Amino acid sequence: LPDPSCNRPQLVVLRPGFVSSFCPQDGVLNRRVSGNLIIQFHAEDLRALDPAFGGNLSGRGSITGSADGPALDFSISAQQLAMQQHRVVRFEAQGKLAAGREGALPLTADASGVQIAQTRIDTLQFSGSGTRARHVLEGSVKGPDTGGALRAAGGINPQGHWAGTLDRLEMGQPWPLRLDGPAQI
Repeated sequence: LPDPSCNRPQLVVLRPGFVSSFCPQDGVLNRRVSGNLIIQFHAEDLRALDPAFGGNLSGRGSITGSADGPALDFSISAQQLAMQQHRVVRFEAQGKLAAGREGALPLTADASGVQIAQTRIDTLQFSGSGTRARHVLEGSVKGPDTGGALRAAGGINPQGHWAGTLDRLEMGQPWPLRLDGPAQI
């Protein structure tokens, strides 16, 4: 950082332990966004941003197209995240959203070593596949203190609203529940 491939003026934020850059590749970044925006960030020690945080975090993303039909691409990686009694040993996420209603929508997120107050979670997984108009979202959580799974199918209609069904929802302790059948959302 700064991004050597950026041929435009770029905003680079430098603070101790944190570097990020924003590169407008073309177009105008305002209410009528069009063009290509590349975002990168890297924080080797989050305590440099706020003493209440810990761990490291990095990522990159791009937004292309226009506000009416943007395409997105991102990845995020974090290790040893901490905030008060909450912890995450490892977190990885990546995804894409291609332009248009039939644009592909692959998403994945995985976390391990999660501690949320007194609840321990060994693995947390989330994935999405399909298109904007028709996709499936699935998630699971496993640990000594809890377990669960979720599956939803639906899509974003031309008015920009999500509609679909919650096909599976199960949770173990401390909040046991189970969906008896698909629920329209």
